[in-house]
Amino acid sequence: MTNVRFGEVEYLELPEVRKIGPADIMRLPFLKRVGFTDEDELRIVIETNADQQGAIYIDCPLEWIDRIYINPWLPKQQADSLIATLNEIDGCEDVPIRRSFLIDSSTWKTAGDRAAGKETERKLKLKAPVKKALRRAPVKKALKMPPVKKV
Repeated sequence: MTNVRFGEVEYLELPEVRKIGPADIMRLPFLKRVGFTDEDELRIVIETNADQQGAIYIDCPLEWIDRIYINPWLPKQQADSLIATLNEIDGCEDVPIRRSFLIDSSTWKTAGDRAAGKETERKLKLKAPVKKALRRAPVKKALKMPPVKKV
């Protein structure tokens, strides 16, 4: 089975991201941090349960495309091959295409885990606030060194 979904991206503040749960699993590909609102993005998601999937053709006017970001989980070698193939399409030579690297947000990773029904890690809690702990730390005075003589 192959399913093609498309829709506008919904931009969320971090407090909204923290509320993402299993009921949001179908929304997840269409969610992004509010800092990217200016991108006014439309996404196309192709889902399949086949081990091997032939090419899927989607008629999309080239004028709609400002740039293309490749899924960050796609292995680098496959992403490079895909980028080279896309660059060979007439009119795409000048379209910026690159692999996204925006997968390091712990808030978004945790939200994705919750949406997928995975158990999320508990956060480390300090016994004392950092400022108090730093105030209690002994302060060492800097040693004054004599000036160095030039020879």
